[in-house]
Amino acid sequence: MLPGPPLTEHGEAQAARLGHFLHEQGVTRIISSPFERAERTAQIIAGVIGIDCRVDERLAEWRRHETVADVGPRLDAFWADVAAAAAAADTLCIVSHNGPIALLLRRLGIDRDVAAAHMRFDDGKSILPPAGVWRATMLRAGITVAAAAEAGCDGAWQGELELVYTP
Repeated sequence: MLPGPPLTEHGEAQAARLGHFLHEQGVTRIISSPFERAERTAQIIAGVIGIDCRVDERLAEWRRHETVADVGPRLDAFWADVAAAAAAADTLCIVSHNGPIALLLRRLGIDRDVAAAHMRFDDGKSILPPAGVWRATMLRAGITVAAAAEAGCDGAWQGELELVYTP
């Protein structure tokens, strides 16, 4: 676990409520950023659902020296691995941070107007409220961002993106 600010009591309560919501959604896997707040959130969700969570360094928040050129390829590689491992009934929960989530949503082709409509959280820059959930539904299981782009798919990915939960 990488250091960072811990979850507050309020954050732990939000994570537990989120766990109940995700249990109802049929989440079968959880992958988390290695930073303390995200990993603790994932542990609470996993405890509510009754499954294990896995940490993936590629979901870490941007570090000071990183640019889109650094973070983009690690998120592309993460998504490619997730897509390749996805089973038909697999429902994955990714616990990360605003920076990587916003970039991943952009790389998956979120409509700019949809993204702009959700840039109201906290500081006016965040695309995700704390403990909020974007649902990315793959229309073609196993497709990667790069493969979709090569195939000429709209938005470089075939799927649906929707904000489905805000605390």
